[in-house]
Amino acid sequence: MPDSIPSHLDLQATAKEIMLRYGFEPDFPPQVPQQLASLKARPPQIAAGADVRDLRNLLWSSIDNDISRDLDQIEVAERASNGDVKIMIGIADVDAFVPKQTPIDQHAARETTTVYAGVRNFPMLPEELSNGTSSLLENQDRRTVVIEFVVDSSGGLNSPSVYRAGRP
Repeated sequence: MPDSIPSHLDLQATAKEIMLRYGFEPDFPPQVPQQLASLKARPPQIAAGADVRDLRNLLWSSIDNDISRDLDQIEVAERASNGDVKIMIGIADVDAFVPKQTPIDQHAARETTTVYAGVRNFPMLPEELSNGTSSLLENQDRRTVVIEFVVDSSGGLNSPSVYRAGRP
């Protein structure tokens, strides 16, 4: 009787096959490297504005491990004297670098998340952006979209707002 169990299973190829089976597109389209090259050659000028808040003085933290370079979310909490807690969640402002309806934007919109498959990661954004240009790395000035709200002593949510932050 022939052995039906393969002697070698390529886990990375299997993970990619499962991604494709469930409707993901694990590989970036060929236009993405072209767009990356264009972004490197002509980095977008991020306009300063009065609507951008400078929150660099706050002690931000990340839920990511200490060796991760793909920091797309940071957070800070401040307790007020009345017991309320102000929560701010900063999300990497990829929009500042990736225009709408471009190949990178379309791929990210289709994938919606990076899939961590254990044997391989299938990124939503090219590594040059997720680990570099837009990553919220320590001691780097980056733009974020901040979601802010206050949790009162009874657990109620108050004062929700969304705004851009970074170097003005």
